[in-house]
Amino acid sequence: MLKNSLEEIGELCDILNVIIEECLTTSVIQDCLTNENLMFVDQELGQTCTYFHKNIFNTDYKCMRNIILKKPECYKMIRGRNLPGLNPLIKCKKQTAFYECIHDDIKQSCGEKGLRILDDTIFNYGCKHPKKLLLSKSSKDEPLFSDTGNKHLTFNVAYKIDNSFIITKYGESITKGNKFYYKISNDCTHYNLMKSRSCTYNIIYEWRETIINAKNPMTISVFLFSYEELLNMCDNYANIFLCSGLENILSCTDDSNVRFIRDNLAYSCSPNNISEFLKSFNCVKRIINDNHGNCKKFITGRLLPGEDQRKCKGIVQFYDCISNDVKRTCGENGKQQLWKYLNEYGCL
Repeated sequence: MLKNSLEEIGELCDILNVIIEECLTTSVIQDCLTNENLMFVDQELGQTCTYFHKNIFNTDYKCMRNIILKKPECYKMIRGRNLPGLNPLIKCKKQTAFYECIHDDIKQSCGEKGLRILDDTIFNYGCKHPKKLLLSKSSKDEPLFSDTGNKHLTFNVAYKIDNSFIITKYGESITKGNKFYYKISNDCTHYNLMKSRSCTYNIIYEWRETIINAKNPMTISVFLFSYEELLNMCDNYANIFLCSGLENILSCTDDSNVRFIRDNLAYSCSPNNISEFLKSFNCVKRIINDNHGNCKKFITGRLLPGEDQRKCKGIVQFYDCISNDVKRTCGENGKQQLWKYLNEYGCL
């Protein structure tokens, strides 16, 4: 993983997420604990993607990667290829020596959090927990798991993220809104789904990166974009239908990717609405960011694709709070466009 950029890791985690959602049910995972391919993917990505999707990994990964690559005398200890079914005695050889070599530099430059992530990554890799080995002053590199298989797969516990998770510092004082339950139609065949996922991948990836990197995230994330970026998103939105075909998209409209794009762009990018929406977009966005009435508190947080069961949390309060300011500054059209957008979003 040290050779991969954060962007590449993100792509791998997105692919893994699709696999888990569509293929790896809890029962399948439990029945296949000793499958060497499943163990391999879990060891390489299970812990990493858990951290990545919780947005507590990026800075620490860059720090650890830089430190490790600057210490060739440590890095050379773990050179090689990990393959499915590789004997843990071979894979874990010199892991303890590597950890001892790099420990102080990681702790000094990346802090306890960075060190903890490194600990957990090596542990999930299938080797003895490095910190415990240091404390016991053991010099023997031992595998954590026997050849009967990894009994510590993280897929079914850590990586299956709570889809109702919406970060907000205002907690339960904000109305949750109706909880949405989605079931993909039987008309959404495997081919239709894969075609839809393929054609929506780029726009979902870009949107996801924007949300994750936002300094002041909002659950109504369309207002994180600039006017020009939204225009580009609308172009990409139109291209989705050319790429996948209308039938594939419509049959899979409740797929997590398709519905996220539908909720966020169907109104604003519609040929009938785009002109009026864009006229008021910058003005409404400015009112939201100025936050004179502290209305933004109702939509503070990150809402990623697939995490939309509670997408309406705080939306009614937000609109009631900000609508008069929007009307005063952006006119009646600005107020109407915000209402229509949130209504199409499914919350008013």
